[in-house]
Formats: sequence, C-alpha cells, structure tokens
Amino acid sequence: MESGTHLDPKGRSSPRPFNTLRAPTSQMDASDERLPIYLGRLFLLPWWERVWTVQEFVLGTQVIFHCGRHAVEAGLIQRGVHQLRKHLHAPCCIKCHSFRQPLQLIDGSPVQPSLNQVWDRIRVLTESVRELESSSTTLDFDITLATYRLRHATDRRDKIFGLLGLSDGLSDVITVNYAATVEEVYEDFTLRYIKHTRNLRLLSAVGGRSLHLNLPSYVPDWSVSTYQDSEPEGWTAMIRTRMKTVRDMYRTAQRPRTIPMWDRVAPGVVRVNGFVFDKVQTVLPTDSAWEVRGFHNLGRWMKMASELANSVSNDDLQESFLQALCGDVCYSYWDSTDGYQVQWLDMGKEGVAGLEAWVKGLISGDDTNWETVESHRFVSRLFDVSNNRNFIVTERGFVGWAEKRCTQGDVIAVLGGGDCPFVLSALQVKRNFEGYKEYSRLPQFRMLGDAYLQGIMRGEAFGLMGKTGTPDEAFDELILI
Repeated sequence: MESGTHLDPKGRSSPRPFNTLRAPTSQMDASDERLPIYLGRLFLLPWWERVWTVQEFVLGTQVIFHCGRHAVEAGLIQRGVHQLRKHLHAPCCIKCHSFRQPLQLIDGSPVQPSLNQVWDRIRVLTESVRELESSSTTLDFDITLATYRLRHATDRRDKIFGLLGLSDGLSDVITVNYAATVEEVYEDFTLRYIKHTRNLRLLSAVGGRSLHLNLPSYVPDWSVSTYQDSEPEGWTAMIRTRMKTVRDMYRTAQRPRTIPMWDRVAPGVVRVNGFVFDKVQTVLPTDSAWEVRGFHNLGRWMKMASELANSVSNDDLQESFLQALCGDVCYSYWDSTDGYQVQWLDMGKEGVAGLEAWVKGLISGDDTNWETVESHRFVSRLFDVSNNRNFIVTERGFVGWAEKRCTQGDVIAVLGGGDCPFVLSALQVKRNFEGYKEYSRLPQFRMLGDAYLQGIMRGEAFGLMGKTGTPDEAFDELILI
C-alpha cells in the first residue's frame, strides 16, 4: 500500500525543497559548507517535527514524499541517511564539523538545531522501520516514546495517543481519553504500562525535571517538546540509548527475574516493592555537556574516588572506575545492508585495557588519540551514560552515575522489575493517608531517576543485603510520591 506524504502540499516553500536537491551536490563531500544548506531546506520543514507523522513513515509500506509538484521515495532518503551515518563514524569525518554546527541558511541567519541533529530525526525513523521489520511483534513502546519525545503535538496527550499505533497490544490496556487532564493521562499510562510489561524501563525517562506539569516523581513528563526548553535535546536522545542498554545488558532485580508490584494508594501516590541498599556519599559534578576537550575531571575523580571508597582496594577500584565510566559497555559499529548498526558489548579485559590507556593519555594531557575510531567508541558511550548525570561514590564504596539532582544522603534502591537501580530522595515530612494508616508508616520517597553502579547491575544487591527466600520475601514496601 502506497502512503503519500505531503511535506508542503501547496509548494509554498521558496525555493521548493526538492528543487534544491537538484543542485550539484554530487560534487560535494560532507565537509562542504554548502551541503547542509541544501539539505536543510528539506529537513527543516515542520513535517519532520510532528508526532502524528511518525506512524505515516514507519507503518507505510511504500512512502512517497510530495512537495508541490515534486515527489521522492522514502527509500532514497533512507539510503542517504545510511550513507551519512556511515561516514560520520569513519576516521575522516570525526574531525568534520560542518554537520554539527548551527545551520545557516542562504540569508546567513542561524537556525537551530544543527543539520546533524535534524538528520537524526530521519535516522531514528529509518531505524524504527528496520526494527519493526526484524521484530516478530512491534516496537518496544517505552523506547518509541523516548525516541520521539521531542516531536511536536498541539495537545500534549497526543505525545502518547499519537504513537499508540506503534505499540504492542496496548490498545486493550491504554484508553484514549481526551476528557482526562494531561497529568491524569500520563500517570494512568505509567501505571498501566508497568503492570502490562512487568518491567520498569519506562522510568529511565523520569530523569530531569518536569518543565510544564504537576506530575508525581515517578511519571515521565512527555510534554517536553522543543529545542528551546531548558532540558537539552541531547538528554532526550541519550535516554533512548540508555533504555536499550538497560533492556539488553542489565539485570539489577533479577533473582530470578522479579516483577513490579505497584498499588495506587491515592492520586500521585503508589506503594511499590523494593529495598534500599546504599546511600550517595559524594557527588562529583560533570563538566557541562562535556565541553572540555580532554575530560580533565577524570584524574580528579579517580583520586577522590580512591580516597572515599575505603572498603575497596586500589586495584579493584581503578578497574571499577574505568568500567563505571562507560557503564561497563562499549559500542561496536558495523555496516550492513539495513544501515549502520550499533551493538552493545561487555567491555571485558581487552575493553578495560583500551579504555585505561585512553584515560591515562587524557589525564597526562596527551590527546593525540582523540580522533581515532577506537576513542570514538569510548567517547560516544561516555556521552550516553553521563548526560544529565553526575559521577557518584556511595557509602559502600560503589562508583557510578546518578541523576544530576541527587545529593549526599539520597538513597539507592532496587525495585521489583527494575533492570537498573534507582535514586530516591526521602521525604522530610511524611504524608498521612486517611484510611490507610499502615501506608503512612512506610518509608516515603520521591524518585529522582535511574542510575548505574558498577558491581550492582546483575543482581548483586540481593546478596549484599543478605536477601534470601522468594522475591516477595526479599522486597520491602516503599511509598513513591
């Protein structure tokens, strides 16, 4: 079935975007400053930013874009995305910045975001198509929401409703109800989705602050939608990668695999199964957006972590520190007929040795290897695991990454069904629940976000706390507000 998509039905863009593609782009390479200008005229059209258009592209069997009297098949755009992404990971292009600078059109006025960011919008669409074709069911809806979180919707409820066509069996679980408020829709969806999937991956999107809505701490604010919001676009892009990493690599609450037991006590209040196993002792701030070339904080962090984590030997600490920097995962890139692929790999001894050499070079001021493909594997992963997070040391001597808002004394908890630990902030004044005195006595927290702690991501916290018996017996009851 052919799907006709009108980017500019009346051809009002001037000059028409498809006409610009007839420019002599075949004589340009990725470093040519003119190339982003030509491509920008097409990919800055509003269609690429709208939430409802995602289904048109992903579910259409044959998508053809129309702009005025001109048309182009989506396959051509997909091949272009593949070639550009392939080139951006090549050694010759790591130094190339023409696609990463704020886009300037012919009149010289800057337009945000950069074309590389705009290009990513199309890349994730093509990845969704490929993932849907290779899956026996449909896409993971939590990752779909994170992927298209920045898409615009006039009605904020459509940040969820407008993507339900890409969900797996959620039509019987989620009710499309425009009579409910945005806050009610988001909270109801969160609770229903957790019950349906029996995991907490959706909560990896909780980090950062709610910019627009009065939401419980455990409900993601999907209404963040523009590049002008104070929450950076980069954070949203990283959440998608983190959720995939959590899904594929970590099993914090697997003993055997546990399920979340969430009961709604009152609007904005849930009783959950979990247990606290550690506290944040020290927070080591991250350079804003890792802007400082050379990551000069690494040496200071390693020294401070060594002084603070007295219960860990120096040799163990150094290896734990290195593994924690990248979340004990590195990337492997390879080309394929379906596009440029990324695979998550356990670092292993070889990966740790390579990262150690790279870190020591940066600490000593030698950044000659900065532009290599090998270093790019570490830098990309370091960006993903650290974005909007701070490096932390816990009271038990663990090191890792936690939500940027966390402070000394915040607790680290394992929650039933969670593949990663969560950082919780205890309420200074506990709430009383009329008619539920037993709930009023339970410890009460606000959720700050998920975390990575080296040595805890594969169920070790159960043994650390001496938790035995069935999963139900291992967990305590906690209140989240």
